[in-house]
Amino acid sequence: NSVATRVFRTGEAYMTNDAVQDPLLSTKAAGNIRQLLAVPLKAGQQMLGTLEVINKQGGFLEEEKRLVTIFASQAAHLLSNAQLFERLRESEERYRQIFENAVDGLYRSSPSGELVTINPALALMLGYQTPEELDGINIIEDLVLDQPTRSRLVGQLADSGQIVDVECDLRRRSGEPMPAR
Repeated sequence: NSVATRVFRTGEAYMTNDAVQDPLLSTKAAGNIRQLLAVPLKAGQQMLGTLEVINKQGGFLEEEKRLVTIFASQAAHLLSNAQLFERLRESEERYRQIFENAVDGLYRSSPSGELVTINPALALMLGYQTPEELDGINIIEDLVLDQPTRSRLVGQLADSGQIVDVECDLRRRSGEPMPAR
């Protein structure tokens, strides 16, 4: 039966300038509260909470209710964006941990073959201690051993925008071939 609950459930602002006479405020709360303005913290259709302003000398005006409602809406959108950003950050962290800890060798490259991201497993398979040792290496030009395979990979990438299920030999740091898919 609280004002905050009512505002949260209805999504409508609530204003009183006489808390003692207000039926929604308890006598205990009314002892400390004389005026109250409560507005929803709502981002789109998502209700996040309520914002309450109390005890404004002279009471609240309808214009102040409108302005606080606008402020609360902006604050709700900021809170919602912060929550989305945090979920995205957590998702990126989970992806990074999966990528970094995979036992399979994984990489991402640019369309031209420049290695963008290499996981530690692939670096070790190729004979390097760390992925950073592969900085500046082009997977197609520097690591794919067979020239006809290189041409086929470049063509497949140009045609479909991706390379899927290709088997080839990659050059290890020692120069030895390493079968890869």
